[in-house]
Amino acid sequence: RIVDFLYQKPVTSSQELQSRLSLSRATCDRLITQLVQDCILKEITGRQRNRHFVFSEYYQLFLK
Repeated sequence: RIVDFLYQKPVTSSQELQSRLSLSRATCDRLITQLVQDCILKEITGRQRNRHFVFSEYYQLFLK
């Protein structure tokens, strides 16, 4: 479900994932952490709170 959502909206936040996919905060944070470690998502705000993430390789396709 999360990958399907990321293809629809490649720039997103933890809060948006939680609400759109009906995930708990802990589950969402754990998934995001794993996706960042696997270099699938990249954090783009540089903040500790209200962070936004980009599905970077997919997003890059639209910038070329």
